[in-house]
Amino acid sequence: MQDQRRHQRIRFGVPPSVKIGFGGAVGEGLIENLSLSGLMLRSAMTLEIGRLTGCEFSIFSSPLIDVPVTVVSQVGDLYGGRFQTGPINQIAIDDPLDAVLTTAHASTLSVH
Repeated sequence: MQDQRRHQRIRFGVPPSVKIGFGGAVGEGLIENLSLSGLMLRSAMTLEIGRLTGCEFSIFSSPLIDVPVTVVSQVGDLYGGRFQTGPINQIAIDDPLDAVLTTAHASTLSVH
């Protein structure tokens, strides 16, 4: 099976926390993996596929990243989300991803 994703996914040794806003409620979760186009997070908060969710997170010492995410998949308490596209969002995520890879706090995830 070949991975058809446009951006490599980053998996963390210690999953960073994420604050989630959905339907007027605020919850928390952990980032399982992250790429320039989206993330996979684990949360006890119930999210709905196809709905927009707010996410705030910091990757180790990066500035706070605040980005809207569309929920695209769910398996139990694991949710896949696609970032709303835009150059600011990409810049906000790209630099911290590069930094975390060079410090060995994370590694790329591949499917073979």
